[in-house]
Amino acid sequence: MSETVNVISTLGFPIAVCIALGWFIDKIISEYSQDNKDREKAIMSEMSKINDTNGELVQSNKEVVRTNSLLVEEMTKKLSGIDMKLDDLRDEIRR
Repeated sequence: MSETVNVISTLGFPIAVCIALGWFIDKIISEYSQDNKDREKAIMSEMSKINDTNGELVQSNKEVVRTNSLLVEEMTKKLSGIDMKLDDLRDEIRR
């Protein structure tokens, strides 16, 4: 307390208040900066997890596309065979 009175009597009240407010603002900014750094670190960690999950999903989707392409190709072959058999059957019926 005596230091505060000494600063006020030496520098004057307005200067002492400016110094106190400067210290207060510096403290607040430092706390906000640290909070932001911590938040950013947590967000980056979550983004990394999300990117890993997305990579796994992309691989799964590629496998699904490949499997579906094979199934469509196989179904197309079978349908073509059925179509040919129906054409043959139609031709036999017409005779």
